[in-house]
Amino acid sequence: MSFDIKEIKKQFDEVIRYSQGIENPKTEELFNRFLDAKRDFIELFGGNLIYEYPYVLHLKLDKKEKQKNLNNFLDTIDCLYSNYDLIDFIETNRDGFFTNQVIEEYKLPDGKIIPVGMKLVKAFKYFISDKDLLNDIQNSASRVIQEDKIEGKLCISVHPLDFLSSSENTYNWRSCHALDGEYRAGNLSYMVDKSTVICYLKGADGVRLPNFPEDVLWNSKKWRVLIFFEKNWRAIFAGRQYPLSTLSALETISMCLNNMGVEFHRWEDSNITGYTDKISGKQYPLDTDYIAIGGKIYPIKDKVADAKNSLQFDDLINSSCYRPYMAVRARGFYASDADEWHWDIGGEINCLNCGKSLIEHSDFMRCDSCELAYGDSENDIFGYCDCCGRRILLDEAYYVDSDEIVCSDCFKNECMTCDRCGNGYYRSSMKYNEEYHKYLCPWCSEDMERGEPFDLKQLVFDECNKLEKKIMEDNNGEGTNC
Repeated sequence: MSFDIKEIKKQFDEVIRYSQGIENPKTEELFNRFLDAKRDFIELFGGNLIYEYPYVLHLKLDKKEKQKNLNNFLDTIDCLYSNYDLIDFIETNRDGFFTNQVIEEYKLPDGKIIPVGMKLVKAFKYFISDKDLLNDIQNSASRVIQEDKIEGKLCISVHPLDFLSSSENTYNWRSCHALDGEYRAGNLSYMVDKSTVICYLKGADGVRLPNFPEDVLWNSKKWRVLIFFEKNWRAIFAGRQYPLSTLSALETISMCLNNMGVEFHRWEDSNITGYTDKISGKQYPLDTDYIAIGGKIYPIKDKVADAKNSLQFDDLINSSCYRPYMAVRARGFYASDADEWHWDIGGEINCLNCGKSLIEHSDFMRCDSCELAYGDSENDIFGYCDCCGRRILLDEAYYVDSDEIVCSDCFKNECMTCDRCGNGYYRSSMKYNEEYHKYLCPWCSEDMERGEPFDLKQLVFDECNKLEKKIMEDNNGEGTNC
């Protein structure tokens, strides 16, 4: 091997320490599994962790690829923001998108007119009120418009620092696999499988990346894609490309693999998401995506599987915005053994803090116990007790007073359940009802003072009777099925 694994591990640990706040990362097992899993790729790269194409790659996007990038941008707006008015505006001015011009007058719901000749991206302000969100979407659109050509050194890699920096760069793009993203731990899962390599266009080299410490300098990726090898290397899938899509880059990757002796034929979009009725011409969606292999079609989830307890976001089977490209070996798409083809992606990872328990959530590189003890983030998994301030798992929290969360101890000692509605409240806000000898929350106490029944079922029954009576009055005495 022509690399210093001890030095790489040292740098890797420094990045984990800096970005995840884990003072003494337990990565020995991780690196042992990594070396075992990627052994065949290292051999393919001539004993190296990175294969670098010797020429600067110039990728000029053709019209078809530019339209794909625009479609991906629109899909992102749909998937992440559901801003259908903005999508309609862009579609109306599709032919003017790459010149950043409004070419067709657009009437807004309030009657205002977006005039012809206005900068298209500037007009986004009519559809997005949040300034930060507006800035993000405008920047994303500008990148799509400007990136009709990219250049850099193409690298095919299994280097641990490349997995960590899969979404760390100085070119203003990111994904959920960033080191502060919701699938950050997925980078570790990709490290230990026998399927995944990372391909990228290297721009600046030896720079400090976001979420990297000052003393660990690495390359900045202008573009990247994950490539997934079938278990016997009979075919490869391409994951979603960032920050833009280009078939030319995929073709160069397969050319490089061919030069290494692993020959893959042309990339194909073999996904089947629906069918067309031959008589009516109407299109019908399928309830799952299929791929064509060997003259047959298969549900993609029958061919691609995430390993048990793996932590990555798998674009191949989970994305609602991306349909994967596939390239096959020399026998082509009519291989007789296609039934046996399978992709096993990712792997379970032990906590980098204790080294014992599995990481359960992709948001962290610690197990839940260690994250509870040492973490400080607030999200959908962890929060803080509004009563005592202790960090807690939200799945184990109690909700009181409608919008506050408390730990089990505080709920036991400081809170109680309303005997009428069953919701939790602080003891200090509860009232004792002398008539029923029950403790009631402020809302139920008010209901009782208005003369409403103690039994909520009775209340519902009474309200239904009132509604039925009103309907009968409105219908001149005719009843209803309330």
